[in-house]
Amino acid sequence: MQIAALEIGIIACVFAVLGFFFAIRRKPQTALPRAESPPPGAAKTQQLPIPNSPEDSFETNFYRLIFNTDNLAATTDTAPLIKAFEEQYATLVQDPSLLPSQPMILPKLLRAVRHDSGNAQAIVSIILEDPGLTADVLKLANSPLYRNSRATLKDLEYAVVMLGVDGLKTLATASLIRPIFRDDEKTERVMANLQWEYALASAHVAQRYSKRFNPKEAFTAHLLTLLTCISDFVIVQTTMRLVGEFGSAINPESIIYLMTVYRHDITVSLMRAWSLDEKLIVQLATPERAGCSHTINAQRFGQAIGRGMVLMDQGKLCHDEIVDTFSGMDIEPELLEYLVMRSEVD
Repeated sequence: MQIAALEIGIIACVFAVLGFFFAIRRKPQTALPRAESPPPGAAKTQQLPIPNSPEDSFETNFYRLIFNTDNLAATTDTAPLIKAFEEQYATLVQDPSLLPSQPMILPKLLRAVRHDSGNAQAIVSIILEDPGLTADVLKLANSPLYRNSRATLKDLEYAVVMLGVDGLKTLATASLIRPIFRDDEKTERVMANLQWEYALASAHVAQRYSKRFNPKEAFTAHLLTLLTCISDFVIVQTTMRLVGEFGSAINPESIIYLMTVYRHDITVSLMRAWSLDEKLIVQLATPERAGCSHTINAQRFGQAIGRGMVLMDQGKLCHDEIVDTFSGMDIEPELLEYLVMRSEVD
């Protein structure tokens, strides 16, 4: 009897173990979050940013204008284009000479601004060395963005009187950089012109913004914004060429993604290639410090409003829409009107 009881006990234990084992097998396991598989050929895992702020809203519409709405599709297959761009970027990093060349007179102009405390005569002398530059400066001085008098500015001396030394060095710098935003291809000429209008408006707004908060750095904010817009132009040109090679369209999210990821680094590379102010390069190259800089903030804000101003000029946006959009960003209405205001007179 004892042996039989022992056998029954053993059998019961075996069945209990088997029951426990099968219960575990049947019990649903808590699944780990399943990561989305990256698209084939995608070199980065970062998702494309979704426009969710006033700046991004303007940016999306701006690049629809740049690339032409008909050629800006809502395709989701962005991986091949992004991978191809990354390969192009790697080439730029290895050979900075592929970046736009520094205008020959720019270093001399910047030295005059720095060492001569912005002496008007020194700046005028440098501009007069190049008849083409002189004509470009006067043309820009009489443009709607800078003109503040009914009288046409016919010479540099009068321009100094009307615009001041700061205005003159700003116009000279912008005029020197203007040729970078030119493209001989007919299909890309409109794009290049729009990018230049964007650069000019952005730099203008950045300078005005800086004058309110850090007047001594107003010219630096203007120059930094022009350089950042050159980086944008490099990205747009490269993307346009790649789109042509792929024979496909680009969507707004992918171009904004490329701007978000590469704009900063290309600007730093450009500044180093041009041997510009090392302090600003270090500041720009350090993201945690850049966010606390009035100059960096002026550049970012200038570009945001600059895009809106180009859209307004192209009839895609009205003045009140720009003001309404940015009024919710803790910006004083008076300051916003001051920034958007143009100098055009009747």
